[in-house]
Amino acid sequence: MVPRTALAKLVVIDRRGNLLSQIPIKPAAPGQVASGMRFVEALEWLTPNQIAVSGSVNPSTTEYELFDWTTGKTLKAFFDDGGGAAFSPDGQHYAYVTGAPHFARAADRTPTLNLDDKPLYKAAGGQVEFSSRPQWSDDGQSLAVLTADASGRRSVLVAGARSASAAPTPLPAVAGTPQVAPKALFWSGGDLYLTQTTNDGPQAAPRTWILPKGTGAWTSVEATQAPAEPATKSKSAKTLARAAAPGGTYYDVWCGSCDLTALPRRSSVNAE
Repeated sequence: MVPRTALAKLVVIDRRGNLLSQIPIKPAAPGQVASGMRFVEALEWLTPNQIAVSGSVNPSTTEYELFDWTTGKTLKAFFDDGGGAAFSPDGQHYAYVTGAPHFARAADRTPTLNLDDKPLYKAAGGQVEFSSRPQWSDDGQSLAVLTADASGRRSVLVAGARSASAAPTPLPAVAGTPQVAPKALFWSGGDLYLTQTTNDGPQAAPRTWILPKGTGAWTSVEATQAPAEPATKSKSAKTLARAAAPGGTYYDVWCGSCDLTALPRRSSVNAE
């Protein structure tokens, strides 16, 4: 029986509705003050046995807990101070930002991009902000995240899954045109693409750039030669997630690579 003091419960069933696992999320002992995530806001399948549970702690911080549903054990817990953690396609690696809580003065912040709990890049004194969620390449070998420094100059930080460090690469600039925020940053295979609109007016056509294999220099490409920006997709290829109805406490999350995909979907039920 899940303690009433638990924030929520993680329930796994098979395609016949048989209960496989029921795990309390953040159970609190008598007299213990609850801390961390306030609500469960997202679930994600990482591997056939592992599921990530996450929820916001405050306006800038999100807590993540990784469970092995076959054993009921919590494998890992960490906090992200950026746009959200990102898991590699195979579920074996995770990238997230620390050192940038919203309540700290900029001078006191040390925004840090971490890969599997090891810092890849630190920006002491709040001189750099991470302005996007990390994105993994399709092959899971590289990740990229947009940054902006105190003067507003924008770069992209690219790192390999086995990197010990990373350095920002400035976004491409068009002569005589102020640097503007990118419209899209996405991977196609192992190549990184960027779409920008120059500051030439509302009808300005977007320009597309490629950073081959995430390294070297940006090269402009014709729009007809660039791959289409991927449609909005789930956090990993194995995940199909939908939030519960407003005010509800349940999430309807299905494994995209197992027998559960054969089941029909229906509206969430928000009752015990």
